[in-house]
Formats: sequence, C-alpha cells, structure tokens
Amino acid sequence: GLLIALDNIDEVIRIIRASKTVQSAKAELMERFGLTEVQAQAIVDMRLRALTGLEREKIENEYAELEKKINELKAILADRKLLLGVIKKEMRVIGIYSPIGRTQKTSFALALGQILGRDHAALYLNLESYSGFEQLMETHFEQGLSDVLYYARQENTGIVYKIAGMVQTIQNLDFLPPALFPMDIQTTKYEEWIWLFRQLEQNSNYEVLILDLGDGVADLYQILDYCTEIYVPIRQDIISAAKLEQFESALQMWDSVSVLEKIRKIRIPFYAAGKSGKAWAEELAWSELGDYVRKLLRGEDSG
Repeated sequence: GLLIALDNIDEVIRIIRASKTVQSAKAELMERFGLTEVQAQAIVDMRLRALTGLEREKIENEYAELEKKINELKAILADRKLLLGVIKKEMRVIGIYSPIGRTQKTSFALALGQILGRDHAALYLNLESYSGFEQLMETHFEQGLSDVLYYARQENTGIVYKIAGMVQTIQNLDFLPPALFPMDIQTTKYEEWIWLFRQLEQNSNYEVLILDLGDGVADLYQILDYCTEIYVPIRQDIISAAKLEQFESALQMWDSVSVLEKIRKIRIPFYAAGKSGKAWAEELAWSELGDYVRKLLRGEDSG
C-alpha cells in the first residue's frame, strides 16, 4: 500500500488535501487505487516527509524483506523435510524398565508398540546389553543401533535419514535392530542418548519412542527421567519385591523422585509363545498379552 502511495504521490496528496475528513480521504484512496481499509489508513497516517519520498528507500527495503520472508515460508510449507525441521513437537517417550528379571518386559514393549503404532508413528529401541533379537527374529541385520550410536557420537545431523534406511517393521511398529555388543550400550554417554532422542523428536515423523531399557545403560536414572512415562513390570515373589524396594530406595537417595512419579507398575500376564521368528513378535499384539495392553491403555487395568 505504501509503495502504491509513493508511485502515485501527487495524486495521493491531492486526494488527501481535497478531502474534508479522514474517512472521505480513505474512501477515495480505496476506490482510486484498490486499497484495503488498513492500507488506506496507513497512507493517511504517514508523515509528510514519507509522502514526499524521503523514506522511499526504507519502505522499499521493508517491502523486499517482507516478500523474502513470505517466499521462505512458502518454500517451507511446500517441502515436507523443511517443514519437519521447523515444527517443534513433543514426542511421547515411553520407558520400559524393571530391576526384576524375567518379567516379559520386551514382549510387553513390542506388543505396546504395535498397538500404539496403529494410530501413531512409533519407533522401538532396545537398550539392553543382550537383546537376543537376531536369535528371536531368526535373521541377521546388516546395520542397527551400533551404527547409529557411532553417528551420534559424531553428532551427524543426517542421522535420521540414516536411521530411515536401517529400520525394520513388525506390523505397525518400526524398530531399529539392537546393538550386537554390550559395550556399545555401556559406553554410550547420557548426552549422546539425549542428542539422538532429540534428533528423532525434531527431524522425524515419530510420535512415540519406546525405550526397552536394561541395566547396562549409563546414567539410567537420567534416561528414565527423560521419559514422559515409565512402565515397570513386577512379580509377586519375595525376591522380586525386595529388588523393587531397593530400586525405589535408590531413586530417592539419588534425588530422582520425578522418576518415581512417572512409574506405573504392571503385572504382565504370562504369555506362552506359539510361533517363532518374526511371526512370534507379530502374534504378541493379538495374544492375551495384547488384550492386557489394550485394557491398560484404556485405563481398565490398574496394574
């Protein structure tokens, strides 16, 4: 609007001087130059030195800067990769951990991931020293978490694209083949894990990240605190109860009360696998365990 005024300065001044009121000046400008009411008001409110062209360069620069910004925003909206880079979203990070052994923790995590994956883009990461995944799935994975951790240590900003080329799927759930060697998990620092998680949050389309955590993770309590929610599978025998009590006491001693507040203890029903390989994992979502997970998510099971 201001550029139109400057390009037609003599006519604009004539209209303003000839008008008896501000409203009539605005109406004439709108009709003569096809301006909006806001543009016409801006012209009427301009100082005389601006109307006489002394600030023309400043106005033209502001217009060019605004036009550049508009083009940048259009480019972002037209490019999904650019759009993902500027959208800040909160990723749901679900930690699954137990100080007690043999609780079917991994079976629960995979069932949960497949069920959540029906409505949300979900990724499963196994952070145990020994996952046994190649044996469970009866296949060999060429690349996986060990490679990703190497890139994370280098803070490779293209890491999400590398992950996309490594992920495998179990029905609706994406998973990254776990580390082959326990040292890969044990030597990864907290800062490196968090950098990786934030890259996934900011630069991928994943809405849910499921962390199947083991005791080999350095700074385990801090990783648990990073989670938005935590499931802790438990058992009812006396030894399991003692281990759980020790775990909760340790969290309090290390001032990790926020972790305790996120924990939801669950008693997972026993599941006897009827299949092997990938079929075993796919069956989880439709087993008694899958039914338990659905009830849990609906709030029908108190754990």
